[in-house]
Amino acid sequence: MASSVVGTLGDGPFARRYAWSTQPTPATDHHPVFRSLTADAVVAVHGLFVAFLLAGGFLAWSWPVAAPVHIVALVVSAAIYLGGFDCPLTNLEKHLRTQAGETVYPDGFIAHYLVRPFYSG
Repeated sequence: MASSVVGTLGDGPFARRYAWSTQPTPATDHHPVFRSLTADAVVAVHGLFVAFLLAGGFLAWSWPVAAPVHIVALVVSAAIYLGGFDCPLTNLEKHLRTQAGETVYPDGFIAHYLVRPFYSG
């Protein structure tokens, strides 16, 4: 019996249900290593995006060209969070890991990569 993580994407009449299998599935092509490496690249980009959200204000202070990009990143991130949606980068990483035959984590990017290593008790 395959276990899965089930949740709701959004609130209200446009809410969508989703399920992520927590069991590895066979890759649909002959390139699971490519999909795994691509998922690792998505993790790196996601980490850089989170770092930009946290430090982008300081960057914009010394480099004003970064200010509009930082504001857009903040607005998009706030809309995703306040709307109750999952981050598309997290969904992409989980999809690629599933396609590579790897087990996906049930929670979000920040909880898995930034919180759990420090509070794994």
